[in-house]
Amino acid sequence: MDTSILQTVTTDFAAYLSEVTAGDLNQDLGNGTIGELYLRAIEQHRALTAVLGTDPSDAGDPAQLLAPDEHGGGYDRHYRRTAAELIAALDRLEASAHVGERTVGEVYAAVLVEVVARTGVLAAALGLPYQPDLRPRAVGSPPIPSAEWW
Repeated sequence: MDTSILQTVTTDFAAYLSEVTAGDLNQDLGNGTIGELYLRAIEQHRALTAVLGTDPSDAGDPAQLLAPDEHGGGYDRHYRRTAAELIAALDRLEASAHVGERTVGEVYAAVLVEVVARTGVLAAALGLPYQPDLRPRAVGSPPIPSAEWW
């Protein structure tokens, strides 16, 4: 299945995460903090990767994931790894295959919407603009999610 749109939006989220410093992690987003948003993103990607039949790599404990690198951030690196694992798991499956009661295409669309929403929240918290690029990259790409997913 073509996952190019998901690759684009996970790269967007990682790019915004690269702007996050340790001091930003406790910033309130209304329903959690930037740090909690980041940890949820990693855990959701790992859980979905496992559901899709691939063993995700060990993400480490939350304290390790929240520890800044030598430059005061580096949170995007952990996220990029889990996003790449999820995308690889999706790449191996046909959109029409089933995962529980949903097709892989439906799961893909739901993940896409979640990542776009998460990126919008993070960008707004950082005071940065975000306009997702949701154009299909290849013939046979899954359709852009309809409003019912939002």
